[in-house]
Amino acid sequence: MNTIVNTSNYPTREVKKIVRRALGYVGVDVRRVTVQHFVKRTWAGERTWMGGWYQPGGAIVAKIVKPEYKPHDYVPYSRKRGTCPRFELRDWREQLVALVAHEAYHHRQWLRSEPYVEADADLAAYRAVGYWREDES
Repeated sequence: MNTIVNTSNYPTREVKKIVRRALGYVGVDVRRVTVQHFVKRTWAGERTWMGGWYQPGGAIVAKIVKPEYKPHDYVPYSRKRGTCPRFELRDWREQLVALVAHEAYHHRQWLRSEPYVEADADLAAYRAVGYWREDES
């Protein structure tokens, strides 16, 4: 069982539903997921992006855009092996699915004592967004 903490401005009930589905797409459970906004103040004003991280043992932080912003495309990490295309994230829901799936895949790698391979986590995010779109259509 996992704890989902939502400090974003999105409805908690919906955030929890999305997080659980994203974890299901990857086939793992984690102990804690925290969802919050990613905001950076710069000389050009407030900017928003996405970001996340995985803490070994099963904790994920997913930082998503604020409601007034559209998410940027998902841009995979540079790598030497594996391919994952850059893909559009249509809204904050897809952004949350992609982030949670990516970080949850690192938990799966940790559970199996495998090295963290960003290419594999990016592909998990890509597949999860595809499953989400299929489920929502």
